[in-house]
Amino acid sequence: IAYALYVRKRWSMAGVVAQAAAFVRGHGGKNSNGDFEALTPEAIAWCLVALSGGQSNKDHQQLIHDLKAALLKHVTEEADTAYFTTSYGDDGSSVMLHSNRRTDAAVLEALVEVDGNRNGLSPKLCKGLLKHKKKEGGWSTTQENCFVLMALLRYFKVYEKHEPDFTISLWYGKLFGGRQEWKGRSTESRNIQVAMKGLHALGDNNFIIHKLGKGRLYYRMGMTYAPKSLELAAANYGFLVSRTYKGVDDKAHARFDEEKKMWVFKLGEKIEVTVTMTTTARRYHMALCDYLPAGCEPLNPALKGSPSPSSGSMGTFTAPPPHGFKRVISEHLLP
Repeated sequence: IAYALYVRKRWSMAGVVAQAAAFVRGHGGKNSNGDFEALTPEAIAWCLVALSGGQSNKDHQQLIHDLKAALLKHVTEEADTAYFTTSYGDDGSSVMLHSNRRTDAAVLEALVEVDGNRNGLSPKLCKGLLKHKKKEGGWSTTQENCFVLMALLRYFKVYEKHEPDFTISLWYGKLFGGRQEWKGRSTESRNIQVAMKGLHALGDNNFIIHKLGKGRLYYRMGMTYAPKSLELAAANYGFLVSRTYKGVDDKAHARFDEEKKMWVFKLGEKIEVTVTMTTTARRYHMALCDYLPAGCEPLNPALKGSPSPSSGSMGTFTAPPPHGFKRVISEHLLP
């Protein structure tokens, strides 16, 4: 029903706003926490599109506010991207033709429809969808292609309606970082690099980016540095990577020194390495690179003449998953 209301809205049929409001109030299943239990994020997005244009009615305006608040409870937001993870059950993809990218696209279209260019979540959803685009130029299914392209078109018409024609300048406190001119649409990216030594000498200050002219500016600020100490404490910034060592011929060949906080094994012993990576968020075009400890080299039992482990299999060289890849390089491994 939510999608039918969305289609009727796109066809500019009369009475859609009132019908959408009646549907949400009657069948949305709103609970005391403000959640609409009977509506998935995708259905909420379609209802928001159907309700758009009804902001002049205070009751409809409050309903739009409540739907957006319920929608934001399902979002996973990161520094530059955002996405939704939903499911219709086991048959969601084959029967409902559902996917998380389709949901992201539906929500992006809805936010642009009701908020215009005033919602900071829309650019993040747009960037997340573009990051998930395959190298062939599309997404995983025709459903994704259709909904994503419609959402990106509406995003472009609202956020990118002015052709870029502006100048930007960068300061850190009183330190001038540089100036660039942008004219016309382009996928080009440019870098301004500032030495850490110069920033450190100025102490605590604010970065200032000044834009003069029309068009939308997309930028990212990052820092590359090297720690003074080579013994770093464990940290988790979105990825959790753990590594354990086990002796192949004898488990006692690899032991953990509690005092020095490091693994110890002798020259010539065969050691099985288990690398575990955990992430709680969606990632794009990612490769896990496992650098070998100093003095070690990889052994591939598949190669003739290579030593074989006494028992079990060397986990690093098990068959890759579908669409996976592996590489063995002199100093590190790509599983």
